[in-house]
Amino acid sequence: DEKNQAWRAEYVKNWTAVTAPASGYLQQVDADGLLEFAAANNLLIRMRLGIGQFAGSGAAVAEIAPDTETASRQISRDDEKIKEI
Repeated sequence: DEKNQAWRAEYVKNWTAVTAPASGYLQQVDADGLLEFAAANNLLIRMRLGIGQFAGSGAAVAEIAPDTETASRQISRDDEKIKEI
């Protein structure tokens, strides 16, 4: 249920920022790709910026965290996984 998922996301404490590699406006988001990536890696993803918003270089565009409700193991949040997003 969507309300329950939003509640879980609010109580997760170990979010890792996915940052903008350069300054600019967020032009598009591959929502299907993000959903597929999150499901395959037992992650929660929350967007910090929306389409059309400006992000400075290094600004958090999104955040990821392990979905402890469904994950049976700790997810490694290394730089390679973050770059995939």
